[in-house]
Amino acid sequence: MPYIILLLYTFVVYVRPFDINPVFIQYRPMLVLGILCLLATLIYLPLSHFSWKARQAPLVMIFTAILILSRIFALHWVGGALAAMDEFAIVAIYFFAVIVATNSLPKLRWLAFTVAAASLIVALQSMYAYYFGSGDFRELFVLEQRLDAISDTEWNILERVRALGFFADPNDLAQGLLTMVPLIFLAWKPRSVVWNSFFVLAPVSVLMWCIYLTHSRGAAVALVIVVVFWLTRRLGRLWAGLMTGGMVFGLVAINIAGSRLTKDESVVNRFEAWSMGLELLKSHPLFGVGYRLFTDYNPITAHNSYVLCFSELGFIGFFVWMAIIYLTVKELNQLINLDPADPRNRELRRYAESIRLSMIGFLSAAWFLSRTYALPLFFLVGLSVVLAEIARREDRMPPAIGLPALGARTLGLCMATIAVVYLSVKLAVR
Repeated sequence: MPYIILLLYTFVVYVRPFDINPVFIQYRPMLVLGILCLLATLIYLPLSHFSWKARQAPLVMIFTAILILSRIFALHWVGGALAAMDEFAIVAIYFFAVIVATNSLPKLRWLAFTVAAASLIVALQSMYAYYFGSGDFRELFVLEQRLDAISDTEWNILERVRALGFFADPNDLAQGLLTMVPLIFLAWKPRSVVWNSFFVLAPVSVLMWCIYLTHSRGAAVALVIVVVFWLTRRLGRLWAGLMTGGMVFGLVAINIAGSRLTKDESVVNRFEAWSMGLELLKSHPLFGVGYRLFTDYNPITAHNSYVLCFSELGFIGFFVWMAIIYLTVKELNQLINLDPADPRNRELRRYAESIRLSMIGFLSAAWFLSRTYALPLFFLVGLSVVLAEIARREDRMPPAIGLPALGARTLGLCMATIAVVYLSVKLAVR
């Protein structure tokens, strides 16, 4: 039962059917479903196979506590902490529901396919609004962004598709859809042309076209990075480089960025936001300026998940967030490097490769987006935890990294990330 509720909650969280009709909003159906999912998870917890050996679980708890404390320290008001807890509750509940209720490869596969199917519906809905929608319905799913002025009263308008909920921004939608592409390829069956055409290539084509209609530059960069990783592993660096170069040329040729390849005002504003993030880290080094309070200090959000994290949650929150990411990627790499000669390892390796590509896509696009607290990130972390738990139960998971090494490497990643942001700002100013 908890797993069925998780699948239902997953579908609703992504598709957001209640957001279209404002009549439902007053009843807070998302909160009701979230509480139901939480209760089912807590009741099932003693019967689950989850061993709690995954360090991401306590780290997510610590991260949630830091997030709440950051509001208290920033506002000197306990009510601010309650508001923060209410906002992040959906993400935290969903993460723990995933790792507790999903305890086998078939369940993991169906959960991944549920998210992929929901993402496909979201993409089709946005595309329908773009091509055939009108009035308020079209306005929900299509953003008309002003570019340069033609005259005092006329502007060049770029139409960009978006969706509902945490996909309300075109860039967020593009990132979310991109992370689903590798998971859809889990359905690939060798030598099955009809199946692969209908259940893999067709859905991927829809998602890719919807990504194009978002005209997201960050998603375009992330797509190139994902393809580089995928091709390098299969073809080597030379062929990967040549094919990636051709891909970049093709993306420019189809105008993926919507005539925004040059350094425009939005790019300048982003570098200014990054600069402000560094200043906020300097002035509030431990717990930051508070969860969701970056825009109290800057006109726009950070447009960088890493900058948003260390400016709002301070170095302590940033360290924990980076530790979650590092552990997840580290465990996926360990699973990918399992002995391929052992047939028992093949499925684990295949799943780990797909989830890692999704993580690479998300983290690459996150360099240009404020997605620190996004549900898709914690969904991917949850999938990785589930996969590692399955491997542990079968004694196929390599030993975990020691705490001193984990701390040292996470610290190095944090310092390197801050240094890259600092150099990027300095070079942009010149």
